[in-house]
Amino acid sequence: GYSNVSIVFGSMLGRIMRDELKERVWHGEGLIYIVDNPIQATDMEEFLGVRIKPAPGNARESKIQILPSDFSSESDIELSQKNQLVFNQVASDVTIIGQTLQKKYPVIGYKPYGKGNILIISIPLQFKSNSAAVSKLLLNAIASFSKDIYSENELSRLLPLHILLKNKADSEKTITVK
Repeated sequence: GYSNVSIVFGSMLGRIMRDELKERVWHGEGLIYIVDNPIQATDMEEFLGVRIKPAPGNARESKIQILPSDFSSESDIELSQKNQLVFNQVASDVTIIGQTLQKKYPVIGYKPYGKGNILIISIPLQFKSNSAAVSKLLLNAIASFSKDIYSENELSRLLPLHILLKNKADSEKTITVK
């Protein structure tokens, strides 16, 4: 009965937050990542499957084409301003579901990661026309990504755990972890 989808606005995530998001998605949660700046962290490229960079000056368009996918039907939207970001696909399992209309630069993509899913959006969420198409895309992604991956018993919930043990004695010790 839980919605387990994280929605992240912005691209300046600290290392601990990035690691936590990766762990959550790997175990089956969903992530909708709305990026507002290029991402320089190479670990994020592997996680997202894309390299987000500034759009070349001649490729900055305000018209975006939403492609048919599990989350959307084909439609065009117009942004309030020209889009500043695009991405290069660096993983083969990224599905492009949004691109600039003229130059066909990818700006919205979907990627499975472990047991979870990621929707990457690199456009500003301010529209001149057809904001309903993006709303539908987001709502369908949330509905698709929301699944009960945790049982009703919180004791069986999967949580990342790191244990570090140091033996300061001169002899070996046997330790049982339950």
